[in-house]
Amino acid sequence: MTGTVFAVITGVMQRLLHILFLAALFGALATPASAQRLMMLGSAAVQLSVSPSPYGGETYQDTDDSTQILWDETRSRSKVTVSTFAPGQTYRLYAEAVNVKRGKPAGRVALRDGMNDTDLIVNIRKGKAGFANIRYIAEAAITDESSETGASDQHTVTFTLTEQ
Repeated sequence: MTGTVFAVITGVMQRLLHILFLAALFGALATPASAQRLMMLGSAAVQLSVSPSPYGGETYQDTDDSTQILWDETRSRSKVTVSTFAPGQTYRLYAEAVNVKRGKPAGRVALRDGMNDTDLIVNIRKGKAGFANIRYIAEAAITDESSETGASDQHTVTFTLTEQ
C-alpha cells in the first residue's frame, strides 16, 4: 500500500511539474507589478529651507532635484505613485517628476500628511525600464501661521510602482 501511495504522489508530482514547465514556457504565470523593483538614487534625506519674512506677504520657495528613481522592465502597463507621512505639517511640500524616460509625468503633486497614494508618473509601457528625477518644492509664507521661528516639517515620502 505504501508503494501505491508513493506511485500516486509521484504521478501527481510529475503532472504538476509538467504543468509548471509548460506554464513557464508559455508565460502563463503572471507576476504582479508589486514584484517589480523601484530604486532610488541620491540622498535619502533631502533638506529644504524656507524662511518667510514677517515684513511681506510673499511666498518663499526652495527646491531640490537631486533624487532619481529607476524602475526595472515592467510586466504590465504601470505607474508610480507618491504619498507622505508628516504629522503636524505646517508648510507646503510638492513633488514632481522631471526628465522622465519611459513614462508620462502627472504634474506637480501636493504632499499632505495622510494623503492617499497619488499618481506621479503614468503610462509606463510594458516591458520598459525607465527613470525620472524627482523635484521637491517647499513653500512657506508668513500666513502659514507657524507659532515658532525656525519651525520645521519632517516628511517620510513613499514612492510605489504599481499596475495602472
